[in-house]
Amino acid sequence: MTDSTIPGIPVTHDERGDTGTLAADPQLVRAWLTSRVAAHGLTALCSKDDWTGIQTNDLDEAVDWALGQDRKGVEGIYCRVTTVSGRFPKGARGKAADSAALFGMWSDIDFGNDLHKATGLPANADEARDVPRFAKLSEPTRVEHSGAGLYVWHEFDRPVIIGDDISQDDAVRLASDWQRILLAGAKKMGVGYGTGVKDLARVLRLPGTVNRKPNRTPVLCRVVENSGPRYTLEQVRELAERLAPKPKKRTPPKPVAPRGERTTAASSGNGRGPLEILGEHECCGEILAYAGATYAEQFPGICSYCGPDCQRWYRPGWQDGCSKDGIAVHKGGAAVTVRTDNFPRFPDEFLNKVLSGGQLFAALHHGGDESAAAKDIMRAAHGRPEATPAACALPGEVLAEIRTETADKGSGRHLRAVPPGAGKNAPSTDGANALADDSAEGDDQPPAPEVGFDFTSFGLPPTITTPTGYRVNSGGVAVKRVIGKDNEVWVRFTFAPFVLTASFEDPDGNQFVELSWFDHSKGTRRIVSRVISREISKRGRELVKQLGGAGLPAVEGDARLLERWLAEFEAANVGRIPSKQLARWLGWQPDGGFISSPDDGVTVDVTYEEMRGPAKAHTKRGTLDGWKAAVEVLEKFEVPRVAVAAAFAAPLLQPLGADSFTLDISSRSTGGKTTSLQCALSVWANPSVQSDAMSNWRTTLYAIEKRLNLVRGLPTVFDETMAVTDEGLIDEVLYQVPMNHGKARSGGAYGSMLPWQTILLSSGERAIQSFTTSQGAAPRVLGTTVPPFGRNGGEAAVRARDGVLANFGHAGPAFIDYILGRLDSPGGVERLRDWHKNLQKQFRGDNDMTARRAPMVAALALGEALAARAGLLPYEPLSVEQWNKLFTAFSPTDNRPEMAMDVVREYLAAHAWELYGAVYDGDRPPFRGWLGAAKHVKGETKIAVLPQRLKGILSEAGYSLDAVLGGWLEAGYLEQREKQRPPHLIPTRVDGRVVKCFVFVPHALADDEAAGEAL
Repeated sequence: MTDSTIPGIPVTHDERGDTGTLAADPQLVRAWLTSRVAAHGLTALCSKDDWTGIQTNDLDEAVDWALGQDRKGVEGIYCRVTTVSGRFPKGARGKAADSAALFGMWSDIDFGNDLHKATGLPANADEARDVPRFAKLSEPTRVEHSGAGLYVWHEFDRPVIIGDDISQDDAVRLASDWQRILLAGAKKMGVGYGTGVKDLARVLRLPGTVNRKPNRTPVLCRVVENSGPRYTLEQVRELAERLAPKPKKRTPPKPVAPRGERTTAASSGNGRGPLEILGEHECCGEILAYAGATYAEQFPGICSYCGPDCQRWYRPGWQDGCSKDGIAVHKGGAAVTVRTDNFPRFPDEFLNKVLSGGQLFAALHHGGDESAAAKDIMRAAHGRPEATPAACALPGEVLAEIRTETADKGSGRHLRAVPPGAGKNAPSTDGANALADDSAEGDDQPPAPEVGFDFTSFGLPPTITTPTGYRVNSGGVAVKRVIGKDNEVWVRFTFAPFVLTASFEDPDGNQFVELSWFDHSKGTRRIVSRVISREISKRGRELVKQLGGAGLPAVEGDARLLERWLAEFEAANVGRIPSKQLARWLGWQPDGGFISSPDDGVTVDVTYEEMRGPAKAHTKRGTLDGWKAAVEVLEKFEVPRVAVAAAFAAPLLQPLGADSFTLDISSRSTGGKTTSLQCALSVWANPSVQSDAMSNWRTTLYAIEKRLNLVRGLPTVFDETMAVTDEGLIDEVLYQVPMNHGKARSGGAYGSMLPWQTILLSSGERAIQSFTTSQGAAPRVLGTTVPPFGRNGGEAAVRARDGVLANFGHAGPAFIDYILGRLDSPGGVERLRDWHKNLQKQFRGDNDMTARRAPMVAALALGEALAARAGLLPYEPLSVEQWNKLFTAFSPTDNRPEMAMDVVREYLAAHAWELYGAVYDGDRPPFRGWLGAAKHVKGETKIAVLPQRLKGILSEAGYSLDAVLGGWLEAGYLEQREKQRPPHLIPTRVDGRVVKCFVFVPHALADDEAAGEAL
């Protein structure tokens, strides 16, 4: 799959790493650079060993340079996000002002807390991919995987020329707004995102090259999505204007006593001053570099201020080998501590203090006079000639923001100094937001009187009010108390804003409330919300007990004040607090509606915490057309088509009044079983094997019941039956699934009779029925042992898998819209059931077993037929003859001798070394004795197994040798000799002794090749 506007950039999901052999992909490097080199200006490439790099408009030169750096084994190779107007002097990296053409808006979303020093990041690539969605950004043009991060690109329909199509200031502002939008999306998810990537001089890893980060396995940087739309500059501007977080309303500060000449000019007026704005950008490194300081290394220990995210810098004039403890840059440049007393012109009074960027600038260039520093920065922002070179050298986005913030507002209006020590009191946030959280001021003090609070930050309407006698601010919630006759005090009982943000009623009429609060545990302020029963909200101790682990900012000693506050808050805002529908599961709801995903607009609060991940995985990516193109390759492959049909059939069970059932796809070859399940799951959810929607049989019965309990009309996937730890588990599940509920349990410790309605999709090397000794399981399961993509369908399987990984979650909701339209029409349900009954008649077959399976086969056929009619499938439905061939003719899954043979095959493959004459090289028999012998006769391999060992193997799996022996003889699996009695026990030499054995011929082990592999 390639982007139609940039042909030739391949999409790949190869994540293999090999320190010895992994190298850059010349084809991908060339394809990616082609459009960059053709644009206005020069393409700028650099590497970890050469930050100046090259600037060129020659494609061959660019590719050769990148491949040459890769052959040197450099840690990383990068390309700038813009082209540049000229070549850089040696030792320079280029500045934002050098930008020539802008290709689009980008992100740099780190994920995996074990891959980065930062914490609170998205857990994996799938979660990182959700950040732009939570930010409400439209579908990206392209997504690139750097090895430990995602670059999500929203590219222009043509390169935008800076200076012609857009001014430098507007380009800086647009890039800054875009990163703030992504930060807002990350905050909604409760994860971290660094906005330090917004500068136009940003470089990102070049796709096709290798990420050789130290202490990690090398990974190829690659393109993982490349089929999204392109945008005009106006569309991107409109998105940024609509989605960028608006500046918060700020309460004018109270007048303070003058502090002398240092702050007089900087403390007049209201709003953010230049030093405050400068402090909100992590640019201490740039300020230090201008003064001559140089980066030394990442701090190897734990900084008392910012933990592991601290850098050591050399003071001006110092070289390698000198002390590296003179300067500490915190959180990627958000703050700094200068410890060395021989830093040129650095005031002693600022030593050994944590300084914001504004305070650092004032100390370095104005002797600590913050008023003079603020005026200097203002002059530079507005282009006045009297500004100092140091102020003019500040990052462009800082000056642009100050220019916008102070335009037409009168001189001195925003010249308010940063109070001394503000850096020391700065919140412990991530590097992107250190010293930028305006809510942190006074967080360590109880709320003061006469301070209001903007509840809209919780998504509440602006009409929400604070109850009489209470105060709320960034430090928490306090209640007024009278001590003595006239003395009033404010008693704080929460340590962050804490409110009731919504009320709910579930399908059973139970009431719930949503409680929300500010949380700083991950280093940056985020809003945490939890839905609890109304009963718990009225019992303070239970409330603290239940939500304490989620970070509730209150203690049990204030339980009574807590419950009283919630009651007062709700009473004071009756009719203004949102009242919403609450869903406890996905799929059909009691009111006749259908919820495909938590993204449908209805709050989904699942019953069990383990359900949250699978519920969240029911989401969308890519497009419906992209999904249809992906599954088009399935047309010639019946088994994966059946799996997709099951995904569409699942929501039909309820209107049909049908029970849940299991569809099993098994085969001994690697024929695409998991890919088939992924194609089916992609109808509704993320089908990645790392996705929580893709479950595994290595679990417990209760965990399976909870997973099934999540859905009422969606499929459930359990991959790899061979991973099960207790084969009896599968037996119980097969029995329980069609009952539409779990086991009855007593005592209240576990859920009892958990309900569901689903089609369980399973896969494995053995037929699922071979895990059960009950013949009663057969009518509850549809199974096929046909390799899904045959022997030559590997390429089709890869295309299908890659396609559905990039496009999922669209077909299911579209199918529901179509079904609801049919069901809502007069007689719609009856017509659907009649169609199902007519199909059953065609699938009844000629025996009781096929008759009992007919309703299940009919449901699958009906699902595929309806999906085709809705225009969701790019192929015609399977014929009745094909369905009959798959499920109503003789099936090996009904044949217990065949299932017992599967057990023997598996055992022989795992214990080949116990066969005499095979691979065993010891000087004495194996500890348990010989299993049998391997005999090579005329180019064929036959395996002889001792009778007692064979009986034991089968007995452990729940089979009787006598019960399956006849079937084996009929199938020709055992060698027979007419003169031998009995003919199937053949004298065989095993380690010098002749014993009678069961001798399995080659085709009993699938084929000669498989028999050889077993040995």
